[in-house]
Amino acid sequence: MTSDVSPSIQQLVDQLQLSPHPEGGFYRRIFAAPFVVSTPHGERPSATLIYYLLPLGAFSQWHRLRHDEIWLHLGGDRIQIHAIAPDGALVTQTIGPDGGRDAHVPRMRWLAAEPEPGPAGYALVSCIVSPGFDFADFEMGDADELTLLYPKHFDLILRLSRSGSQGG
Repeated sequence: MTSDVSPSIQQLVDQLQLSPHPEGGFYRRIFAAPFVVSTPHGERPSATLIYYLLPLGAFSQWHRLRHDEIWLHLGGDRIQIHAIAPDGALVTQTIGPDGGRDAHVPRMRWLAAEPEPGPAGYALVSCIVSPGFDFADFEMGDADELTLLYPKHFDLILRLSRSGSQGG
């Protein structure tokens, strides 16, 4: 059993064969396109798709990708996806019941996500990355650096961080 999750969440983790994700929550890659493309950082599948589960109280900490990402709500409660553009503009997209069904996060945006409280106690999404995801294209955010770059988002950055001297 995975620590710190309820039996019902553990059952979902087991059923979907999910593993802990470095940014928080649980995931499993379920598709990598057979068509490969060349990027400045190496060859990648043209697209990849994962299941991504965030139990209530968990969050996807600040990170960014070299490629665009599309989030699709599959089940559970609503989820907020926060993205900070290079100019410091914050966009929060909410997907799930009574919200949108999908969200797009452009490449090189700092992003973090958190489920909203609800009856399910989790949010289940799929994330599509194109060109396909590779951990070499993934950068974890540092709370100290991000709060210096984007001081007007100080509280949100700290709340959804685990790294840096100020990270929670």
